[in-house]
Amino acid sequence: MSKLNNEAAPPNVETIFGQTIEMHCHRQMDVPEGWRPAFLDALVALNAVKCAKRDNLILLSPVVRHDGVHVQASGEDAVVDGICRKLRHRTRYTCRKCGRPGHARRLPLDVRVLCGSCAAPRAMKAKIEECMASLTRSAESGLDRLITFDEMPPQLRATIPAAAWQKVASGNGQGTYCTTQSELRKLTGHWRHLLLALESVTADLE
Repeated sequence: MSKLNNEAAPPNVETIFGQTIEMHCHRQMDVPEGWRPAFLDALVALNAVKCAKRDNLILLSPVVRHDGVHVQASGEDAVVDGICRKLRHRTRYTCRKCGRPGHARRLPLDVRVLCGSCAAPRAMKAKIEECMASLTRSAESGLDRLITFDEMPPQLRATIPAAAWQKVASGNGQGTYCTTQSELRKLTGHWRHLLLALESVTADLE
């Protein structure tokens, strides 16, 4: 915590407030990598406002939620509250994985603050799993219906070979590209390989 100790700290660093700042620094690995710079910046700011009137103020353990990092003081203090509020706001709009600008994105089981690049693999994984489950159910029911290009999730369209699509006449005379569930079932082996690759990319977001 050399950066914090090098900031203009008052002579008496053995205070409850100072100790809890130090304890938070040791907890930094509990904070997602993309949010860690904001967390450490907040600790530097808190260290800079140490003074006698805050000697007995306690910083409660950092809480990592889906919408950011929450740090709270044991008592009311406008300056400390402002630093903690800035941390919450900054992490709310920062990708928890890489630190680039992001926003809350709804995933299959929860919500995560992610940028587009970090959210894409997770979204693709979810769509593959959803599509494969649907194909399994339809096979058990003996169904083989047509699926239009527009019906396919955007994340999966590029994984379907051109040969699997056929142009079907539509009412407007333009025609629309379709595939069948039986054609898509032929791709399940390929999708399983994709899922294995995506597992390593998305594992740290679980």
